[in-house]
Amino acid sequence: STQSTWELQSAFKRDLGRTSSVATASDTTLIEHSKDEAWIAALKDFFKNQQSAISDRMKETLDMLNDELHQFEEFQEFLDAFGVLPIVLEEHNNVDEFLLKLQG
Repeated sequence: STQSTWELQSAFKRDLGRTSSVATASDTTLIEHSKDEAWIAALKDFFKNQQSAISDRMKETLDMLNDELHQFEEFQEFLDAFGVLPIVLEEHNNVDEFLLKLQG
């Protein structure tokens, strides 16, 4: 997400002693940077050097989510567990109608 990108950029800028501001979801201002700026180079190096660790962590996270999501027998149970079933049912007659709308 854009918010996460701004937060990550800000973290790298802080580490290099630079100041920055984090964009809010309603902020549409774009800030351009040279590809050679120190924080961008540091971010590239971080991802290059941590590729295996990031990949392993992503696999662990996806495995955990997969295990959690497979506990649901129906999509309606999933929506209910995450507290969004009432919202879905406010706007749709049933969960099947909601799913059809999602499929476009």
